[in-house]
Amino acid sequence: MNPNRPSIQTNMSRQPEQDCVIPAQEQRFCAEDESEAQDTTLASLRDRQLRAFFEGAIDAMVITDAEGRYIDVNPAACHLLGRSREELLGQTITDFFALDQEFLKNWQNIQTNQCFRGESCLQSADGTLHEVEYATTTHFLPHRHLSVLRDITQRKQAEAKIRSLNEQLEQHVLERTRQLEHANQELRREIQ
Repeated sequence: MNPNRPSIQTNMSRQPEQDCVIPAQEQRFCAEDESEAQDTTLASLRDRQLRAFFEGAIDAMVITDAEGRYIDVNPAACHLLGRSREELLGQTITDFFALDQEFLKNWQNIQTNQCFRGESCLQSADGTLHEVEYATTTHFLPHRHLSVLRDITQRKQAEAKIRSLNEQLEQHVLERTRQLEHANQELRREIQ
């Protein structure tokens, strides 16, 4: 050692291993805390996934209470109804739907129905009428009902166009058949 340098005393002795051991009761509390943290993390992840599903769905999704008031709506519902989320919350299904008897019967029996489907017409903010098919699951949460709405206006218009074209085709076929029958009769008369 250098006599001009002060000596530093260190205690390098180790404490016995038993002093480093965590008592079993503390280990249990640590494990429970860790388990609760994992449960909270998983629940948070599940909630974020469900919210992302709800927000990202292509079809309109609305959550209503037992009176039919909108509790939550996704962006597709806002687009379909032509209103912002804030404008829709608190509104009721009767504010937008031309409710037919089947829908009203299903809604009145909401306490007993688990699911119901149908078609109805709704009016968006700009007055446009949309034909929609809906599927409603009642009480997916206590006193909360989930409806998924799909705009089928274009499909219904295409179906109507096809029906119209089929009717026109049938008329043309009938006319042509009459013309051919008439021509056939004329030919028979000429031959006789």
